[in-house]
Amino acid sequence: MQNNTEEHIATLVHPDEYIHHLNQVAGLSTKNIVFLKRKFLSKAGSELVKFPVSDCAQIYYKDERPLFTIFFGALLVALVAYLLYALFIYWNSLEPGSRIPIGLLGLAGVYGLRWVFGARRHKIVFVMRDESKLIWKSRSGDYKYKSASTNNVIEFAKSAGLLRTAE
Repeated sequence: MQNNTEEHIATLVHPDEYIHHLNQVAGLSTKNIVFLKRKFLSKAGSELVKFPVSDCAQIYYKDERPLFTIFFGALLVALVAYLLYALFIYWNSLEPGSRIPIGLLGLAGVYGLRWVFGARRHKIVFVMRDESKLIWKSRSGDYKYKSASTNNVIEFAKSAGLLRTAE
């Protein structure tokens, strides 16, 4: 006998994050892929659309490194390094009583290094039978927080025989 109950697999986007994930997959159940569709000229701004899992041909998973975040992290680190170099060279030329926010420079350097070496995100692509793709990408700072939901989707895709390794 076939099980007709719908079980929740993963919530990829919580309602308070909808504004950052328009036109992306918001969740997955055993019967439906919940897609957050952007609605133009509406008060809500978006609507949840359900696509049947039976219409899904393949699911791809990729652990990405977002180049945009890495690039700006490297720029921030370079800027902080240049400012520290300029402080070292022109230290004797500073006016007496000048204040230099060394803590702020250090904080900017730490954030830049974190963006360069710690930028990772999950990407899941649901390829439908009509060749359309439903995509979900986590934000680069949410990698650890979304790991459990992502693992649930991967396990479901493996058990359903939909998971593909290379895109």
